[in-house]
This record gives sequence, C-alpha cells and structure tokens, in this order.
Amino acid sequence: MEKLELVDGKVNWKGETAVKHKHGGLRAALFVLVAFVFENLANLHLAVNLTTYFNGILHFQVSDAANALTNFMGTGYILSIIFAVFADTYIGRFKSILISGSIEFLGLALLSAQAHYSSLRPPPCNVFDPTSRCEKLESSDTVFLYVALYLVAAGMAGIKASIPSHGADQFDEKDPREAKTMSSFFNGLLFALCIGGAVSLTLYVWLDDHKGWDVGFGVSAIAMFLALIVAVLGWPLYRIHVVQGSSVLLELIQVFVAAIRNRNLKLPENPLELYEIDKDKEAALEDDFLPHRDVYRFLDKAAIKTASEKPNPWKLCRVTQVENAKILLGMTPVFACTIIMTLCLAQLQTFSVQQGLTMDTTIVGSFHIPPASLPIIPVIFLIFIIPFYDQIAVPLLRKVTGHVTGITHLQRIGVGLILSSISMATAAIMEVKRKSVARDHNMLDALPVLQPLPISVFWLSFQYFIFGIADMFTYVGLLEFFYSEAPQGLKTVSTCFLWTSMALGYYLSTILVQIVNRATKHITNSGGWLAGNNINKNHLNLFYLLLALLSSVNFCVYLFVSWRYKYRTIFKPYPLHKFFSMSSSDKFPAPTPAKGAEATPPGQPMSMGQHVVDKGASMLQALTPVKQISQHVCTFALYSHDMYRQIETHHYVSRLNQDFLQCPVYDSDDSNARLIGIEYIISDRFFEALPQEEQKLWHSHAYEIKSGLWVNPRIPEMIGKPELENLAKTYGKFWCTWQVDRGDRLPLGAPALMMSPQGVNLGKIEPELVKKRDDKYSISTEAIMQSRVEIEEPEWINPQADYWKQHAKGFAIDIEKTEMKLRAPIP
Repeated sequence: MEKLELVDGKVNWKGETAVKHKHGGLRAALFVLVAFVFENLANLHLAVNLTTYFNGILHFQVSDAANALTNFMGTGYILSIIFAVFADTYIGRFKSILISGSIEFLGLALLSAQAHYSSLRPPPCNVFDPTSRCEKLESSDTVFLYVALYLVAAGMAGIKASIPSHGADQFDEKDPREAKTMSSFFNGLLFALCIGGAVSLTLYVWLDDHKGWDVGFGVSAIAMFLALIVAVLGWPLYRIHVVQGSSVLLELIQVFVAAIRNRNLKLPENPLELYEIDKDKEAALEDDFLPHRDVYRFLDKAAIKTASEKPNPWKLCRVTQVENAKILLGMTPVFACTIIMTLCLAQLQTFSVQQGLTMDTTIVGSFHIPPASLPIIPVIFLIFIIPFYDQIAVPLLRKVTGHVTGITHLQRIGVGLILSSISMATAAIMEVKRKSVARDHNMLDALPVLQPLPISVFWLSFQYFIFGIADMFTYVGLLEFFYSEAPQGLKTVSTCFLWTSMALGYYLSTILVQIVNRATKHITNSGGWLAGNNINKNHLNLFYLLLALLSSVNFCVYLFVSWRYKYRTIFKPYPLHKFFSMSSSDKFPAPTPAKGAEATPPGQPMSMGQHVVDKGASMLQALTPVKQISQHVCTFALYSHDMYRQIETHHYVSRLNQDFLQCPVYDSDDSNARLIGIEYIISDRFFEALPQEEQKLWHSHAYEIKSGLWVNPRIPEMIGKPELENLAKTYGKFWCTWQVDRGDRLPLGAPALMMSPQGVNLGKIEPELVKKRDDKYSISTEAIMQSRVEIEEPEWINPQADYWKQHAKGFAIDIEKTEMKLRAPIP
C-alpha cells in the first residue's frame, strides 16, 4: 500500500491535511492561472481606456480624466497590502480570491449600469468643440461612479494580493520536483497576464468604442464571473493555506512602534541579551530564526526586555522580528527608486491615448485601431520576448557574466529604469512631430477622432515598444528581487511591495500633473502645460521631457543605491532550484563581517585561575597533534551555496603522509583568531578512487596555486616552489563551521561547504580582498603569479571536482528533524 505523504500547513477543501499527489501541484495551479487570465481580461482595458470614458462620456477635462484614472489604478495597487494582511490573518488566500472577485464583479456591473442608463450620466456632448457647453456629472451620479469604480479597485487589489501566493501554495518548496514546477507557475502568471491583456486591449477596447461602454463593462463583468467559476472548480484540488492568526506585516509595524517606545532604553553590549523565543518550544518549531546583525541598531531597542513589564507585542519584539524589519528597511531605497517608472507608465495609459485620438488610426482599408489598444504592442512583444529572453538571452549572458540568470536582479531593474527614461524622451520627440504636423496642416483646432491629423497613430508605437521592454526588466526583476531577498515570513506579502511601488507611482502622477499645471498656468496661452481639452495647443512634449529628465536623475540615484546594496542571499532568480539547492543557510542575512572588539565571541574575560591552569597544562601535556602543524597557508575560499560570499582563510597544515593533509582553518593569524572550519587535502590518486557522488564535494587547487592566491606568509617563494608543484595536483574538501563573514559571534547553524577560487565567472576573488591580504603581508599576488609560470598544471583535473563550473550547482546542508535510532536500555 502506498504511503500517503501529507503537506504541512496546508489543508484540503474539507479542512483535512492536504495530501501530495492528490491536492495541489500543476493541475491545481492551472485553475489559478486560467482564473487570472479571465481577471485580466476583465480589467486591463480599463487601465488604458477609462480616460476616454471620463473625457468623452462624463465630460471630464483631459488632465482631470488622467488624474481620475491614476487615482483609480493607484488605489487598486495600494489596497493589495490590506488584502494581504486580511488574507494571511483572518480569511485565508482562497477565500480572499472569492471575496475580491465578487467585489470586482459587483463594481463592473455597476459601471455597466451607469454607462447604460442615461439618467446616471450627463447628456451627450462633444467636449472637443470649444463652443459646446457640456454638462458635468450631478453629485449623486458622481457618488455612484466612484462607488462602482473603487469597488473594482478593491476587487483588483484583493486578486493581486492573493492569486500569486495561493498559486504558490500548490507547491512544496522543500520538494525539488515541485519547486521546479513552482518556478513555471510564476512564469505562467506573467504569461497569463499577457494573454488576458492581449484580448482585453483589443476586443474589449473595440467593444467600448464601437458597441458602447455599457457593453464593454458588461462583458468585463461576465469575464470576472467566469474567473470566479474557474477558481471554484479547482477547489477540491487545492492545497489551502491555513490562516496564521498573525500577520508578518503587523509584526513589522510592531518593531518600529516598539523601537520608538523604547528609544530611551540603553542597548545591551551583548546582542544575545536581546529577546528571542526559545527554539525548543513546540510553538516555535516551524519558525525561522534569524541571527542578530549589527546594522540599523536603533531597531534593536524593540527587543530590549525589561523585567518590570509583561510582554507586549507593541513594546517587546523578538530578534527575528527585528531582523525582518532590518531586511525590509534595507530594501526600501531600491523600492523607492522604482516609483518614477510607474509615473512614466501612467502617461502611456492617459496622455498617450489622448494623442492617439488626434491621429490617423487606419490599419488596412476602413479598419481602424483604437488608440487605447496601442499597449497591445508591448504585450504581444512580451509574449514572444519572454521565452526568447529566458531560453536564449539568459544562457548567452550567463556565459559572459557567470550569473545563473544572466544578470542580477538589481541589474535587471536598472536596465528597465534607463529604458523608461528613453521611452519618455522618445514620447517627447513623437509629440513634437505630431504637433508639427498639426501646425503645418493648419489643424491645431481639429476635433479629435472626427478630424484626424495626417500622421499614423503607429508613430506612438515606439514609446510603447521601448516601455514594454522596460516593463519586462524592471517589474519582473522587482518582483523576483523582493521575493528572493525577503525572509521566509515575508514572502507572502513581498509581491505587494511591487504593487505598492506602482500605486505610489500612479498617485505621484496625479500630484505632478496638478503641480505642473499650477506652475505653468501663467506662462502659457493654454493656462498650463496640460490644461484644457485641446491637446494640440498644450505642451505635452515638455511634460514628457520633464519625465525623461526625472527618470534619468532617478536612474543615477538608483546606481548609487544598487552599488551600496548587499544581497541577503546568493543572487538567484525565483526558479533557484534549477541551479542551486536550497538550504537553511539561505535564510540568513547578508554577510556583515564583525569589526573590532565584536570580532571575538561574547563572554567574560579569562580569570587569573584560568590563565594559570592553561599555562600549567601546556607545560605538562604533550599536545602532540597540534605540534604536528608545519605550515601556515593564507588563501581564499567561497561558499558553495553563495559564491558572492568570499573569505580570507588561514590554514595550519599537518601532513599525515604524502597523500593526506589536514588543516584547521582560522579567520586570521592573530592570537584571538577564530577556528572557522577544517579542510582535508588528498592527492590526485586518492581522489580518483572516490565515488562520483563524493567527488562533487571536493575542489581542485591548481588555479589557486598558479594564480598566486595560495601563499605561505613570510616564507621566500623559491623555498616553497617545489612543494607547490605537488599541491597543484591535490584536491580539498573544506567545511566551514563558523560563518564569521556574516557577523556571527558564535558558530551558528549547519556547516557550509566551501569551494576553491577559480579563474572563471563566480570563482574569481574580489580584488579588494586580495589587495587587503597583499598589504598586510607586503606581497604582490600579481608578482607571485608571474613567478609561478613554470609550475606545470596537472594534465588532468577531474570534472567532478569544482562541480559548479560544469553544472552551475552548489551544495548546502539542511538541518532536519529525524527519528532517533534507539537501543535497548542498559539493565
């Protein structure tokens, strides 16, 4: 009988523990993806076409219509944070999808009703005719509009907060097979958005413009209803996340509140005195425990425990909570630099559509493309470019950069930011061209749509095309950045950071439009760069140029921010299981080397009695194994699971015979050096006899020695050269037991496998590390390398060693609970 494999923390639709191969997996995730397609089908056309509805049907001015849309979009993104909190804390992610979808369906139905009944909207009028006196919406109708509109925004927010995490719930990150499929799910989310968007931006926009807004909103409501039906059909197959009863987001807020309330308390010298729950308690078995880092120390005050008070989560937080807050605070500058990009995106959804209304929209014969459908250009492009980028561009970039994803998350975001600036500059050039055509043909007062300018609307495709590429780089890169850098407890709400960035960009657009109009009100004939309904007489080109300049300045700031940022873990894209094995060590914060007095472990100074005992013991005891140490070697090592983390190492070598050496490894050669690991070194003939699975854990020494990185401090090079020729043919296995480079003041966690420096890609040692070592010993690694030219490289280096070079895979240890093997008690 096949043993049922239960899934911790997940239940089925009956509330029973979910079972692998019966619940979850790709077939369950497909229902989530199809529901997401229908949801995007329902609302993406609103993001580009509502300005036309506000302006042409409800008689808003162009700038007011643009602001109404950006406020609507901003609210739809910012509310995702609230829904994420409710989904995690109170109602669960699947219920959140159903509730949010129902709210969005109701809002779309109300919008359809307003568009259908003439009593709920003003009488028809041509807002582009300066002689027309178009009536505005009555107060009651305005209330009806905004209630409907923001019901849609709230529903969109809930879907954005819940769909990604509910889909990810269908997979087990600890299962390598399911983890690979999970990466496909996240790629599928973007693909689903593009598929739904392609239909929404064409068919639905056409329905809006040619069959009536009531029809457009009505079919949107039908699409949303179908999304709910599909989501419910998958209910029996889902793994449903169990409500936690507490929100990590609320815990983060508690840290900042507690730190402020405890601002007058004195920080303890020993961080171990800060408050943390007992790891042995049953309630804490599944918690992540993050070690203390010596950064943003003001937040540590949230973890100061006073004996006189009862524990209060708004006055006392555990260290892991504080470290989560530190990680979030460290990511905030990157987050802030992406807001400007959404500000640019908002203009393509508003003013660029108004540009298109004045241009020739003919495609073939009498067929016209609605200007609001222009964003279909980057969407269609993305449908093809995403597979190309993933399958062709990334492997080529990987060979050049050595990164498993071609470029890092921060580099990917940066590419998008500079492209958004180029997109706005292109938009400014296209606007100058469009206005020159209007001026040359004496059509500055031409009525949009009815009197199109003799210039094709496809001239606008350049700015959309460039921004589409920027979209793929920055928004997907930002999503991956937040997900990969966030600790385990923050991954659920990490996607909401992206939506928040976009929300702030939309709100900033509203503010900037108002500021620009007020600042230019008295220096332009139109009463402001963006004022009025005649886009031919305003100064949209200058506004686009302003955005291009703002984006360029923002990119310069981003370069500084990204340069200062230190990755919390090895840089990996979300599908990290394709390249590296996950381990508990991936949950630790970014390496932060301890400095000064903090380099030593915490503890009381040695007493006089302890000094006497140690001196006496050293005189009476042989200490034979220690006295067998014959050499001091200084070199460098890289973590197998995180090759960005590189450390200087000091090996003290004992030779047991000519085929086997053993080396205790320290972090320095000072008297207070910390023992950080052990390396075993064997000859090539011993290595060849090892099983292949064992060989993967070993590294070669040829490059390390030939490059001059391996040195014997204070020993003339000519004396040690004969020995180096033999060592170049050896292999080593190095286990690090104390990861001092990340600031650990005690040996914490599982051992980490270390690898030898290599001359390619990630194996290269940072020049700053080498220079620091050279300055300390007054040597030149470059000169040493030149002196070792004559050392012959081994004829054969087994490819199983340095395994990562061939397979882009590292190795790491997970600590897992296991059943003890018990023996009978001794009578």
